[in-house]
Amino acid sequence: MLAFNVNRSWLVGDQRGLAITLAVVATVLLVVGGVGLWVGGSWWRLIALAGLSVSFLVMVLFFHPWFIPIQVINAALVVALLWLDWPTEVMVGA
Repeated sequence: MLAFNVNRSWLVGDQRGLAITLAVVATVLLVVGGVGLWVGGSWWRLIALAGLSVSFLVMVLFFHPWFIPIQVINAALVVALLWLDWPTEVMVGA
């Protein structure tokens, strides 16, 4: 079994602060995007895509095999939001 260490990036070395900062930014963006969807804001999709992008970056920089299912979900959400235009404006009112 591989040891899981979020402090160590295979690409940028020991960067605990970077990992925490990026994770917090991704979380905030995804929560704000969700709130935007909930209140019917027209801007929610862009914020959600930004959050998914930051999440993807975190999981690439601090890769662990446990992140693979999350990356698949992130990719599916990006495809749904960008190319499938899901959920539709009729579904969510925005």
